Amino acid sequence: MVFRELSLPVRLLFYLFLIVAAVSILYPLTWMSYTSLKTNEEVMFSPFGLPTRISFDNIAEAWQTGNFARLYANSILIAVVSVIGIITISTTAAYGLARYHFSANRALFLYFLVGMAVPTQALMVPSFKVMAILDSWAAALHLPIPLLNSPLAVILTYMSWSSLAIIFIRAYFMSIPPELEDAARVDGARELQILRLVMVPLAMPAIATMTIFYFVFFWNDFLWPLIYLHKHTLRTIPLGIMHFEGKYVSLWSLQVAALSLAAWPPILIYILFHRRIQRGLTEGALKF
Repeated sequence: MVFRELSLPVRLLFYLFLIVAAVSILYPLTWMSYTSLKTNEEVMFSPFGLPTRISFDNIAEAWQTGNFARLYANSILIAVVSVIGIITISTTAAYGLARYHFSANRALFLYFLVGMAVPTQALMVPSFKVMAILDSWAAALHLPIPLLNSPLAVILTYMSWSSLAIIFIRAYFMSIPPELEDAARVDGARELQILRLVMVPLAMPAIATMTIFYFVFFWNDFLWPLIYLHKHTLRTIPLGIMHFEGKYVSLWSLQVAALSLAAWPPILIYILFHRRIQRGLTEGALKF
């Protein structure tokens, strides 16, 4: 049924629901943003009021005191390297599952599908044991590759979470006509050239969607950096926020300023690329 064909009361209720949902999402972000510009006294005596004077002193102090430059560098390193690795692995695996018909094709697809149902929290102990074993092997071989208490452990763990990207990109590859690949083969292109020059540009909406999705997820993840990273110089932004709150428990203005510094980068990324995300979710994403 078309939305315009619904009765007026039903449409009004639907619009009311959308307004309530929008306010419940936008108001906390708005409150956090203008509260970070208030003094601690204003926050205590007028927590929901607008600031009497706009000042960026809290943001500057939170940046310097919380060492956000280091937190940003660590988070960007882990998120970017993890996303590059997982997109590279997922794209090649998805192309193989979408275009090559072999006996284990369906079994591999079901394997990745089941992998999406496993919660990451259930993998904490086995993942840590695997990293500990690999770290001991590296030490026994005198390899300068520490895994425990290293960003590499977090990156390798993140790169193993490729099930969603493989299934999503595979579905998009299946929606692309195979005649385009046949035409490239006639022109003398090899399989890797076809993947790189033909399939990847055509599947860029799906790849971009997965890139943004994983980047925001890795940027906000708290659990796995907490498990692997113990040095304060290796902390990511969520870990830095945790220690920041414990150290300045009464300075609410600094805490809100720190939360603003942590929250706005992924929000801005989504605002800039939301059309590409929506396009990737709607074009070919349901073809299995």
